[in-house]
Amino acid sequence: MTALEDILGKLPIDQIAQMLGTDSASAQAAVEAAVPTLLAGMQNNAQDPSAAANLESALTQHQNDLSDGEIDAAQVDTTDGEKIVSHVFGGQQDQVASQLAGAANLGGAGGTLISKVLPILAPIVMSWLASKYLGQKQGQTGSSQLRV
Repeated sequence: MTALEDILGKLPIDQIAQMLGTDSASAQAAVEAAVPTLLAGMQNNAQDPSAAANLESALTQHQNDLSDGEIDAAQVDTTDGEKIVSHVFGGQQDQVASQLAGAANLGGAGGTLISKVLPILAPIVMSWLASKYLGQKQGQTGSSQLRV
């Protein structure tokens, strides 16, 4: 199972749809577009050594059970999610949302939908990464390079 499949399989799409005020199919399309983009953005950030150190530090702050078992999207701190999204995409958040909306065939309102889903997903992705990366690192004796 890939990282993407693992994360997507745990997400409560109906609950996220309700939070977004949309139908499940639109929420599913938004989630399927947003999660790989979040992972790719974090991977890009991890390429720079200082940014990788910042990401690793952020992961230690997201060592929680948010992504363990069945996820309750109501427990997500979207304010934290907005900070994560801002850090990952910088000033390009609107452009990323528009591109993802087009790629997911979400139409004109899709950019808004993506902009609303990213802060919900970002803390979940960080929690998932923290459990995978920091759990692996604890099992190793040498240094470990952060791979998203």
